[in-house]
Amino acid sequence: MPDWKPFIEPHLDGLSGPRRAEISAELSDHLEDVYRESRQRGLTVKAARREALAHLDDSNLGMRLHKIERPLSGLKRLPASPGKLDGGSDMSRFLQGWTQDFRYGLRLISRRRTFALLTIVTLALGIGGTATVFSVFYGILLRPLPYPQAERLVWIHNEYEGNPSANSVPDYFDRVESSGTLESLAAYWTRDVNLTGEGEPVRVKAARVTASYFEVLGMNPLLGTFFDESHDQPGQDDVAVLSYGFWQRRFGGQTEALGRTLHLDGRPYTVLGVMPQGFDLPSSQVDLYRPAAFTLAHRQDSQRGNEFLRVLGRLRPDVSFEEAEAEMDAIAANVIATVPSRADFLRRVDWSAQLVPFRERYTANVRAPLWMLLAAVGCLLLIACVNVANLQLAQSSLRMREVAVRASFGAPPLRLLRQLLGESLLLCLVGGAAGVLLAAALLRLLLTSAPEGFPLIDNSGLNTPTLLAALALSLAAGLATGILPAWKILGRELSPALHQSGRGGAVGGLGLRRLLVVGEVALAVVLLTGAGLLLRSFLHLVEVDPGFSVEQRMSAEISLPAAQYAQPAQRHALFQQVLDDLGGRPGITSAGFIDWLPLDPIQGTATFYIEDQPPTPGSKQPGAEVKTVSPGFFRTLDVRLLQGRLFTRQDDSSSLPTIIVNRQVAQRYWPDEDAVGKRVGPSEEGPWREIVGVVEGLQSRSVGQEPADQVFVPLAQTGGPRSMVLVAEGGLSPQFMAQEIRSAVKAADPQLPVFNLRPLERAVESNLAPKRYPMLLLAAFAALGLLLAAVGIYGVISAFVTQRTREIGVRMALGGRPSNIRALILRQGLALAALGLVAGMATSLILSRFLASLLFGVSPADPLTLVAVALIVFLLALLPCYTPARRATRIDPVQALGAE
Repeated sequence: MPDWKPFIEPHLDGLSGPRRAEISAELSDHLEDVYRESRQRGLTVKAARREALAHLDDSNLGMRLHKIERPLSGLKRLPASPGKLDGGSDMSRFLQGWTQDFRYGLRLISRRRTFALLTIVTLALGIGGTATVFSVFYGILLRPLPYPQAERLVWIHNEYEGNPSANSVPDYFDRVESSGTLESLAAYWTRDVNLTGEGEPVRVKAARVTASYFEVLGMNPLLGTFFDESHDQPGQDDVAVLSYGFWQRRFGGQTEALGRTLHLDGRPYTVLGVMPQGFDLPSSQVDLYRPAAFTLAHRQDSQRGNEFLRVLGRLRPDVSFEEAEAEMDAIAANVIATVPSRADFLRRVDWSAQLVPFRERYTANVRAPLWMLLAAVGCLLLIACVNVANLQLAQSSLRMREVAVRASFGAPPLRLLRQLLGESLLLCLVGGAAGVLLAAALLRLLLTSAPEGFPLIDNSGLNTPTLLAALALSLAAGLATGILPAWKILGRELSPALHQSGRGGAVGGLGLRRLLVVGEVALAVVLLTGAGLLLRSFLHLVEVDPGFSVEQRMSAEISLPAAQYAQPAQRHALFQQVLDDLGGRPGITSAGFIDWLPLDPIQGTATFYIEDQPPTPGSKQPGAEVKTVSPGFFRTLDVRLLQGRLFTRQDDSSSLPTIIVNRQVAQRYWPDEDAVGKRVGPSEEGPWREIVGVVEGLQSRSVGQEPADQVFVPLAQTGGPRSMVLVAEGGLSPQFMAQEIRSAVKAADPQLPVFNLRPLERAVESNLAPKRYPMLLLAAFAALGLLLAAVGIYGVISAFVTQRTREIGVRMALGGRPSNIRALILRQGLALAALGLVAGMATSLILSRFLASLLFGVSPADPLTLVAVALIVFLLALLPCYTPARRATRIDPVQALGAE
């Protein structure tokens, strides 16, 4: 590459010091660009060198270097050498020009490493956070589902007075036999089973599915076959299909698993096939699938109301969603007309069948948090872009002289604009690439910390849409952050730029930069307010009394095989034996059984009738969550007795049927009477159960919700279901309590596995996890946005001090006190923070209404949150103002005036 300095030096007479070196470097870069362009067009080395040097043969060059009187728009480009603009196509010249600009930009970036590093890191944080959340958002709400023509899949459920419910077996067959709009329907339910026969018994999660289940979802087996309708008959259902995960864990991914026998709840099942990897319906925790095998007894009208099925359907290709809805309504109306034993009840509860699009139903609980997080990272990206624009504006003042030199050599405004935007795009593309690497790490963290049951979370990843979104964001950020500095440079007189010297002229007007800082502070306030509201809401949830105690208590689940424990007396005897054994063990204070643990999202419900209160037409049918408990349950969890008594061992099958209700039931149906002594039953004819006590309501499905109506029946009178939850209280460590529980169960039946053994506190933690997860993410984004805003304030205040160095020096020379100088600088920074705070608060009050559905015990305009945000912003604004203010008080007046 030629050395241009000997040819440039004669034109720099009269210039000296840093100014001479800077202009020399700019001229060298310009001549090198011309030389490279000429070589790419095929010119020889000598011809290309001669063409570049022609740019120095202007007799007026020296004058223009010392005194430029015209603005940039008036400068004319020197004539090009013959053929310079004629070689190559327009596209070729366009690409060559951008290539040169990028090479030149790389050289400039290498000289300004600190600026480049700050820009890249800032954009990496903004684009990385946005790409991470977009990946999760896309994977859950936008990415095509792994089922053929998934847009035709629908969920069907019953609805009572607007509240969704599962389906009964007769409901399912009504729709199978009468529907013409649905191509196929399938039903399933899940139930844990005991796997025995090889080593210690273990508990596995199994799904009972109809043979049409795989057809509706359009799935094919990875290995083997699925079961068909011949297996979906009672007595022929001894086959199973394994999930991919269970196949890997149990059989090491070997094909020899096909045909193997598994003993589930004491019955042998033959393995027919293996599901493909990634299949997670009804959940990723399901280990195997068995035929539903409904009996004729399941299909009788007497089973209506026994609702436990989830039903899926696939619309016919030529049928609309609305047509299928209308058909479901007609089928429901026909049930009311043809089943008189249920007609009056179904009319009173406004019973109907509802269709819901598959994805909408599957992701209903996470849509609002995902939209909130996407908006939050959008704010974070805007803050990052504003910070980068501020950095670019600071650099633009320092580049006035460089642009003036290039303009003096005839560079047209469009070329200069392309150059400036090219540098910005280059930085933003590098920042975007760093952001993608950051997103990859953040995604791993998000996936491992996601609460259990978060739907379709495994669909998230750095896929093509996410990478394209990151590229688009990088390009948009490059244009957005580059256009303002370019406009500032090209939109003003460049003639004085060659004459500026000293620090005072290095930094141009700060008005635009101040405005940008106010904007990013406002955006940070919006993020911080949202995070503060969610944090306050979460703290309220944590403080809610669930109605029972959890400290020093353990829970464990036990499920009895149907073959050995078909009779209620057999089940009760086993449960009572475990309780008696635990009661004699040191360190165990009390223990009890319940069928559905409080805060479990699944609860058994039923309607009931009240003696001497026959339902009237149009009235609401009484209903409640029904819980089967042993006498020690209430004492173990410290459930407060309000009236009457608790169950005793005398409440068995030989005594009068009894029941306990919670406070909500007593107040609803006997507001002015004593509920104790009243009687309720499953029908208007009974059999009646007498209410013997009223207890405080338990949080049933979610912390923070008003306890549902609940009734409790004694385990000894029903035998209980085959699956029960054991709760135990004691002063032992969780490890020792777990050992005692396993030992007691093993002593009662060595083939019974104990599963989900955990401290009861974790039940509350698991219930709060879906609310904690988005709150922590939003808080992290808010903290990062506030930090970037603080950096922006620091940059502007530092520039303010630099710009007013001479003025500060004069004040100090005239006896100005350092405290006054410090106060002046602090006022500048705090004024920016105050303006941003006001704008952010006003915006937050408008936008926080959209958070209302996610809040508990806190209003969207919570004054405590707003005050806390204001204090945080004020204190954080002081920090970036302090260092420039301290530096200003140490300015030497003699040096400040001498520099001018």
